[in-house]
Amino acid sequence: MIGFYNRTVAKAEEFQQQYGGKVYQTLTDVWADEAVEAVIVATNEQSHSDISVAALEAGKHVLCEKPMADSVPAARRMQKAADRSGKKLMIIHNQRLYPGHQLLKRLITEGTLGKIHAYRTTLANQGQEIDEEGNAAPDFYDRIGHTNGALAQVGIHRIDLLNYLFSEDPIVQVRTHSTTQSKTLADGDPVPYEDYATLQLQHRSGVQGTLLTNWFDYSNDRQTILYGENGTAVTYADDHSVTLYRKNGAREQLHYPPQAEGYAEPLTPIIEKFVESIKQDTEPFVTGEQGTLALRVLAAAYESQQTQAWTRITHEEDER
Repeated sequence: MIGFYNRTVAKAEEFQQQYGGKVYQTLTDVWADEAVEAVIVATNEQSHSDISVAALEAGKHVLCEKPMADSVPAARRMQKAADRSGKKLMIIHNQRLYPGHQLLKRLITEGTLGKIHAYRTTLANQGQEIDEEGNAAPDFYDRIGHTNGALAQVGIHRIDLLNYLFSEDPIVQVRTHSTTQSKTLADGDPVPYEDYATLQLQHRSGVQGTLLTNWFDYSNDRQTILYGENGTAVTYADDHSVTLYRKNGAREQLHYPPQAEGYAEPLTPIIEKFVESIKQDTEPFVTGEQGTLALRVLAAAYESQQTQAWTRITHEEDER
């Protein structure tokens, strides 16, 4: 750890006191420091592209928070900068690394479920203004500067997960229903974006899916269910495993990898994956192209939010 930059210097100093290193006064100072080989960009998505492009052009590897950028063109600028510089660009879509999701991927790849007919996936939480102790900051949404809500901040995780699980069967169209149900600004007015969204999704093969996300779920629901011709797989219902309900009535509890009773899921090793790609000069675990694909689905979802109609996903090959 070399150091920290934050436009509010006091915040950078807090991290310095906790982790060591130095405090940079400007991003230019970061780019000029030859000791800095890589950076983590954890600002709001409106600034991801400009900061990441500057870092890549300065010869730094970049690990960027999700969503990758605030638009598909901005994400493409990031990828082009990475291609020009020869540096790594990786996106923090860490849900691919969850053991339960790794197991779902294996069940699909190995054909255990047979043909997948449909799925349902949920990722919801209590909202960003509430800390781990349940304390709320009434002015949080005034300060944070979001331009989009729960779909972009939380649902994007599930969009990327679906792209990962169905990598050979891309999402081709989406229909969105969204509302603002709970979250408010400091003056009591509703936040100017969605805190609840449901997506209907259709894949190239005809697979149908539903994605639900919101900012008012105190159970932190993150369940995913795959419905196949040979059985149904349910993950994160009660623990950190997958329950497989076979067509013949059998029920199996699967773990990936096998774990002792009482297993608690660790933090996903996304930074380790990033460092590994740099040291071994291999493709990042989540590439810029994959981050851009998630944004393409998100962009179509927001277009559907406005039109209330099915909206086709514009894939890269459609633009050639």
